[in-house]
Amino acid sequence: MLQLDCSFYLGVQKKGQRHQFTFFANNTQAITLSLFQPHKKSPFLQTNMEQIGIGLWSATLENLPTTFHYLYNLKKNGQDQPVSILDPYAVSITSPDTFLSHSKKPLRSIYTDQEPFDWELDAKPWHPHEKTIIYETHVRALTQDPSAKKSSNSSFLALIEKIPHLKKLGITTVELLPVFEFDEVEHPTSDKTLCNFWGYSTRSFFSLMHRYGSSQKTALTEFKTMIKALHQAGIELILDVVFNHTDEGSRARGFHSFANIDKDAYFITSQEHHTNYSGCGNTFSCNSIAGMHLILNSLRYWVKECHVDGFRFDLAACFYRGENGEVIKNPPILEKISTDPILSSSKFFVEPWDAAGLYRLGSFFNYRFSEWNDKFRDDTRDFLRGAGDKTSFINRLLGSPDIWGKDSPLKSVNYITVHDGFSLMDLCSFSKKNNALNGEQGRDGSDNNKSWNCGEEGLDVDAKIKKLRLRQIKNFYLALFCSLGIPLFLMGDEYGHSKGGNNNTYCHDSALNYFLWDQLEKNCELFDFVSGLIAFRKKTPYFEKSTFVENSCIEELFPDDSKRVFLVCENALAFLFNPSKEAIHFQLPPQWETGYLVANTYADDQSFTNVQLEKNTSYTLHAWSSIMLMREKKK
Repeated sequence: MLQLDCSFYLGVQKKGQRHQFTFFANNTQAITLSLFQPHKKSPFLQTNMEQIGIGLWSATLENLPTTFHYLYNLKKNGQDQPVSILDPYAVSITSPDTFLSHSKKPLRSIYTDQEPFDWELDAKPWHPHEKTIIYETHVRALTQDPSAKKSSNSSFLALIEKIPHLKKLGITTVELLPVFEFDEVEHPTSDKTLCNFWGYSTRSFFSLMHRYGSSQKTALTEFKTMIKALHQAGIELILDVVFNHTDEGSRARGFHSFANIDKDAYFITSQEHHTNYSGCGNTFSCNSIAGMHLILNSLRYWVKECHVDGFRFDLAACFYRGENGEVIKNPPILEKISTDPILSSSKFFVEPWDAAGLYRLGSFFNYRFSEWNDKFRDDTRDFLRGAGDKTSFINRLLGSPDIWGKDSPLKSVNYITVHDGFSLMDLCSFSKKNNALNGEQGRDGSDNNKSWNCGEEGLDVDAKIKKLRLRQIKNFYLALFCSLGIPLFLMGDEYGHSKGGNNNTYCHDSALNYFLWDQLEKNCELFDFVSGLIAFRKKTPYFEKSTFVENSCIEELFPDDSKRVFLVCENALAFLFNPSKEAIHFQLPPQWETGYLVANTYADDQSFTNVQLEKNTSYTLHAWSSIMLMREKKK
């Protein structure tokens, strides 16, 4: 009999006037396929499916309408009544059209003949890793505030209107928080003002969150239009994908339940109960045949159909869990992803841990997967608030050779802040989280933020502290963009967005998460500094290194000072950091005849400069400030 493998087609496939329906479910006595006209309660056709292999069921029907809805009705072993199930491979489902709508209508899978999309001469920008600069954003959050002044109610089309901002900023790559179908009205409390805004709770791995579009019918076309526009602007699109769990939690729920299809095939279980390596109530079985088939074909779909450039895998250490939750050395799913020809040009970024303590930073599979470096985040935060280890900070600046010494700095995705946690402004304004609005009595969000409020808690402070906070934000940006590796930063940090000290805004469809475009206009000094750093990084060969700097090419000119750094790299660039309340004097490296002050976070509007410095002259590195120097090349 046939057996499922990753090349076998599941879902609905049209060949001429015939539609072939193929479904996978073990431990099932019978499956009935029900077809519906849109908006009709009763099916216009029902047919029994034929078992064609181990867990494989099929039905072929002729002369169906161009659009129809459908469900699979499974009669499971040991159950009296059949259960109705969505097609896990459906490219669209009948969820509400309006964001935060509490519609109770039943979910159904949708099939429709797709109109050909005119990609014109679309080509992936394919920025090499050494030139990649990632901007993490949320398609609704970027475009929803009234100050966005968008001309379309489609978030996908509205993002196109923000491409000039992305170009001016200088980023190469947009990383979107989840855009697969999810239930945004879900929240652990009964407070209906709260929601699941970020989307890390996937309902369908092939269906787009069509509430980010104008309608269910147009969303996919609008999504493709957005990607084509990004590509025309030379910007890549990375999708943040969640394959470690599904949105049903620890219990089988309704039409979209994978547990109702085949719990043992799709989940890691223990004594028939869900395991929770994801922290979300269940753990998707990424290395089972069914799990691998779904993951691989989902990735292929988004690359082939939508020209997506790559993926960021949430809690990716779950890929290392075997079918019983054991840690395996060479996960088959990672082998398949990294060698699949359709995915050969895709970029892969991973969060190399799970919620149960499995931590793979520095040892995640192979060169195809660059890793989110939380040690960069933590060591940089600690050092720049005056509480960190100097050696660790220098290692982060050099691409973390202590972690990837036998590999490449391009394995490291460097970041200070991302969607979960403080924004940069809040990192410099709050010493404690302020999550009361989340409805969880302060239990949510990390308590270990490694933040410093610069002397006074909150946003209502005097001008002196505000100035210090701006300087600290610039210090973080300078550390990020002068480090080897792949830099990533959070939308809104380029103007100093605050979430009011909330470090877990997953549940707010509000200005806490929205990009406030009017604030960008008021805080252009910081934007100019960030875009200036990016422009300098792009034109400086040192930052494109795919290998670590040789020890002989590194010099530390404050060797006995545990608080301050004066790092000279390859006799070409120097980075000075002073996270203390006392200024210090310095001179150019002795081998430099002249040099340029490229960036100085202590300066006000002219913080990104190109001032020539002279040998044997004393200069000041002010308190809580940093400087980047460049040696003048001989003509």
